[in-house]
Amino acid sequence: MLQQAISVSLLSAIAALAPASSQGIQKSASISGNAPWVAPATKVLVATPYPTNPADSLTAVALGNAIRDQLSSKIGGSDWVVITRREVNNNLQTWGYGADQVFAPESAKLLASKLTAQVFVMTTLSKTPSGLFTVSIRVTGLNDDAGQVMPATQLAGQKLADFGSKIADQAAVIFRAYPDAKTCNDNYTTTPAKAIEGANKALKVVPNYGNAEYCLGMIEHGKDSVGAETIRRFKNATLGDPLSLRAVNQLAIIHQ
Repeated sequence: MLQQAISVSLLSAIAALAPASSQGIQKSASISGNAPWVAPATKVLVATPYPTNPADSLTAVALGNAIRDQLSSKIGGSDWVVITRREVNNNLQTWGYGADQVFAPESAKLLASKLTAQVFVMTTLSKTPSGLFTVSIRVTGLNDDAGQVMPATQLAGQKLADFGSKIADQAAVIFRAYPDAKTCNDNYTTTPAKAIEGANKALKVVPNYGNAEYCLGMIEHGKDSVGAETIRRFKNATLGDPLSLRAVNQLAIIHQ
């Protein structure tokens, strides 16, 4: 039976462990001969959805597997690699958990860190009064101040595998915009023009993309910390990612 209770002592033990070995060629490594330098693919953890009702744990595992498999087929390649269910479970069992352990979002984020993932896909699962499943999906970089949250609801008669594919389709759009948003975050303190260009490209793919809007908010904050454009950008960031504590906090400070 799946365990919902999280052992604080065991989570602390996991936090103290060295990160799991990463896949791919290290950025600092060189390749002999005339082959070009190749950066490793960015690792992505798709966490098992967290059910609001523990009775839906088995459904959460099945849906998580569908999302993971479908997203891997949609974005997998030289740029992204989705950590497999086998790799996750091998590490979980090493750390004393059962396979397919269900974690709350913050604990799942700790797992992502220990598996050296750079991007994290977290889904919360609940049920409508009619018995259909509904989810909230959040895609964010582990070190980002904001990501993107999207809802999805199962259609009547829709199989879990098809529902998982629908969720993966929504998440895959964020991965198309992510590199441009990252360009903004990497450059906003040194090359604002390049940062703004990256953010605007990302926003054409994902309107109100929390990651890109927060970055633009920080650029505007440097010009006028309480200006109308600063407020607008941070508000847009919370529209894209209501779970971004940094964006919410920035607005709270301004309104104080």
